[in-house]
Amino acid sequence: MFDRQPLSSTPAAAAPLAVAPPQPRGLIDGQHRLLALGRAAQTLQAEARACREGEGSASEGEFDFGVLVEDYVVSSWDSTKSLFLQLNRAETVPEIDLPDALAPQHKATIDATVATLVSKYPRCFSSSARCRAPNLHAPSLRTALMSTGVVQRRMWTSSQLCARLEALNSRLSTLPNTAFAVNRRGQALRKARGAGFFLGMTSSWLDDLDA
Repeated sequence: MFDRQPLSSTPAAAAPLAVAPPQPRGLIDGQHRLLALGRAAQTLQAEARACREGEGSASEGEFDFGVLVEDYVVSSWDSTKSLFLQLNRAETVPEIDLPDALAPQHKATIDATVATLVSKYPRCFSSSARCRAPNLHAPSLRTALMSTGVVQRRMWTSSQLCARLEALNSRLSTLPNTAFAVNRRGQALRKARGAGFFLGMTSSWLDDLDA
């Protein structure tokens, strides 16, 4: 992702919260790799200096190593986000975690809310994005909550969002078995009733979140 420090000489007080293309260059992904390479280079340079100062005669050039870098041309912030997703296809990046996808305070509200649900209903949360009902995937739920826009519109706190989700969950718990999809009335519904968690049985409650 692009570093949050602008490359221009804009004063810090007036600097934007994030760098938006166009700009000369930016690091889309691989920050940790870059840091590791930097530290490796420092170590090798230190070894080269030690060799020169001791009996050895090695030069710093003998410790150089090449790094293959692929350049991508992006023309907008949307294309930057698209590239970021493409680079992380094997490890899907939730939209809510993309740079500038959501104001920090709203993201914190959603993150805290989902963390509360995971803690309260651990049996109904899965690490897989392809989990089956009644399970939910926490990152996907976070993105779904962001997409409704309710936190942004209502300026809800985590407590308020949690209360609303619990109310919707309670409403779903009172529905008869026939209210759920046929293929979810067996083991999935039994697990949901046993855990007391129904938000993974249907996504229809998202439409009622702001009601």
